Amino acid sequence: MTPSRIRTTRCPKCHTSFRVTQAQLQTAGGSVRCGSCLNIFNAGKDVDSEPESIIENKQTKALTSDAETSKPEQSQDEVTASPTTGQSSSTLNSLLKKVDKEQVEIRHERRTKRSKISKKRLLQYSVVLSACLTLGFQYLWFNKDELSLNPAIRPYLQSVCKTLNCTLPPVVNISEIQSSQLLVRIHPDNEQMMVVDAVIVNQASHPQPWPKLSLAFTDLQDQPVASRTFSPKEYLGGELAGTKEMPANQAIRLSLELLDPGPDAVNYRLTFKRKTR
Repeated sequence: MTPSRIRTTRCPKCHTSFRVTQAQLQTAGGSVRCGSCLNIFNAGKDVDSEPESIIENKQTKALTSDAETSKPEQSQDEVTASPTTGQSSSTLNSLLKKVDKEQVEIRHERRTKRSKISKKRLLQYSVVLSACLTLGFQYLWFNKDELSLNPAIRPYLQSVCKTLNCTLPPVVNISEIQSSQLLVRIHPDNEQMMVVDAVIVNQASHPQPWPKLSLAFTDLQDQPVASRTFSPKEYLGGELAGTKEMPANQAIRLSLELLDPGPDAVNYRLTFKRKTR
């Protein structure tokens, strides 16, 4: 499509230039009225023509120029508004600093609280542990005699007693003491006395205290007739006199003297009892 022609004309009176289209000139026979001085003149003389698109481009450039000219004013407005922006930024920074400070205080308070809780728990655990150790020690101390008879526990108790300067009771196992070659006969020097010969052996793997010896007589119906108990002091003699422990796996020959229990005492039996303190 061919663009319409636009003419530029100048008023001969006031010299104002303005644009008119070809259609406007044809309608008025070439006569136009100046918009400034209202002078009517023939626009057909001394006019320049140019395409409408060029005019539009010039107008666009003019508008762009006007917009660029108005930028300083906008910039001035922005500069004028900058103090408000700076004030808002300062206020925001203050708020952020305040929030950061509060967060730091909260974190510090939480750490302090956790630290107090940890110390409290540690103290509680220490008290409980101390109580358990105390109770355990008391149990071991008051039951050390019985516990020391356990071969698995005794070495530990010996170590503790070595530190605390205490003494464990000896290991006693009466069932490991056996007798043999038991013989009852009339005393060679006194007919009212009898002599009992026997051999005893500690078959345990460890020494143990000398036991008490109990000699019992019964009749034909196995009813008790007489009995006698001998302490270690009464039946030990020679090198064994005064010793406290019976050696392991060593035969010990004994000879005991006692009054004749009478003609009804036809059976006899030798047993061992644990020596009491």
